[in-house]
Amino acid sequence: MSYHGPFAGSTSMADFTSENVRLLLHRGVSFCDAVFVRNNSEILLSRRWLYSKHKFKSVLESLLKPFAGTLTEVVLLDEFADRLSGLRLGGSVAAVFPKGLEQVTSFLQTSPIHSESVILVEPLQDWSDTWMNESLELLKKHTIKRIAWQCFPPAAVLDKFKAEGFENFCIPEDGQYAFLHWRRNLLNASCSGPIHEMTEEVQTTLQQIECKASVKWLDEDFTLKDSTLNRYGLTSAWTHLMHLWAQKNKATSVDLFILDWDGCFKIGQPQATRWTPWGEVNCIHPLPEVSLLKQQPTQTLEKNVLGEWQWIGKSDQFEPGPVFLGRGLKPTLLDLVIEPELFTSQFEVKSIGVEKLNRQLSSQLGFKNIDELNVKKLVLKQRAIEQWSNEIFHMASTDEIYLLGPLVETVLPTLDAAGFKKIHAQNSLPDLHELGKNYL
Repeated sequence: MSYHGPFAGSTSMADFTSENVRLLLHRGVSFCDAVFVRNNSEILLSRRWLYSKHKFKSVLESLLKPFAGTLTEVVLLDEFADRLSGLRLGGSVAAVFPKGLEQVTSFLQTSPIHSESVILVEPLQDWSDTWMNESLELLKKHTIKRIAWQCFPPAAVLDKFKAEGFENFCIPEDGQYAFLHWRRNLLNASCSGPIHEMTEEVQTTLQQIECKASVKWLDEDFTLKDSTLNRYGLTSAWTHLMHLWAQKNKATSVDLFILDWDGCFKIGQPQATRWTPWGEVNCIHPLPEVSLLKQQPTQTLEKNVLGEWQWIGKSDQFEPGPVFLGRGLKPTLLDLVIEPELFTSQFEVKSIGVEKLNRQLSSQLGFKNIDELNVKKLVLKQRAIEQWSNEIFHMASTDEIYLLGPLVETVLPTLDAAGFKKIHAQNSLPDLHELGKNYL
């Protein structure tokens, strides 16, 4: 974000006593962004910090306390695809399929539903009390909480299961026998638990400071809801807002690349379908296509097939994080690409672990001489910059691109020589208030 230090904007306590303060909160892949806005026009406080599921509540509470009496609403613009992408979701989800298609999950191997989850079959003739009672007994035995209806039960059946404490998820009328609709419905049901947990995480923090502010999700259609219904997209309204912001600020339609500490990706034109970590799904409203760059800021070093060190390791994301922020055990790409002084200017860290980073690199790479190690660090940094540049060059669909984010200055010199007709560049991201001012 375009912040200038851990706290930006006006920070005098007198400002915190005004009415109608709203918090815009974005939990990304590795970092959190919070912006407190008064009367939807003036930024009172902005903050970015490294996400930790163990420390999130305590950090949020410290930010919220000065606004406990004036905060009226918290708006969530969260991203959580990458946090969930390695999980096999749906342990508390049952699916009800039309007769003869109950084994369809074998064709949806990338669907989030567990193989051990309960699969029910739609009755051939009527939805009898016997079928419902036997199904209820089975679901309760397996502690199922949510049902993905891949068929069209009568309203009375849905009402009965709802009265028994189940959450119903239904396909649209045109979604019968459509795998993309079925997968979306399974994702809706499977992601319901994490969505509620993320909501409750904020609600609990508000309760601890006796703040009565409501918690709303900015859904992908830009409506405020108690719980986002478009879980299947697994990308927040933030991505859509970023796309619209870029379109508004550039008259021509250009490829938008986000090069942020939180992640590097391309935002393309709106599509009727969207890729998720579990496969493709339909979109109720066309949504911008999001394509991740293969190289991500929190990737770690690994040897390639030729025995050379490259940034091809697993992206550590928010746990544990960069060494420079005192969190990581393995050097990440950020540790070598970002100058240490930038961390101290942007985050509340007392010292930067340069010596710790050098020790870990020396151990990993086998260099004992500091001069040799510094040369290798420069080589690895340049290799990362070249890889980012190559990815952007090959992913671009036109010879005009738009680059946004704090990593832009690192990559720009290499891209300038790549033959693009025009490069629009900004080494920061618009803050949450600027993104949402026309929609909130």
